[in-house]
Amino acid sequence: MIGVVVTFEDGQKFDRGVIGKIAEEASNVFRGMPGLRNKFFNVELTTRVTGLYGVKPTIEFVDVLELVDNS
Repeated sequence: MIGVVVTFEDGQKFDRGVIGKIAEEASNVFRGMPGLRNKFFNVELTTRVTGLYGVKPTIEFVDVLELVDNS
């Protein structure tokens, strides 16, 4: 499995409360969706994220060697 770490640099001007609200609204669309185990956001959304938050994030891909999902 491949994981993605999205980082906004310190000093970039954004409102943490606004970012939290946007993230919550986005995740609520998929929460409880029948048959969906996980939802991951990919590189194609970088432009959208930049537009929503007003800053471009750094995106790093990582190998996930083990995952515990107690859901």
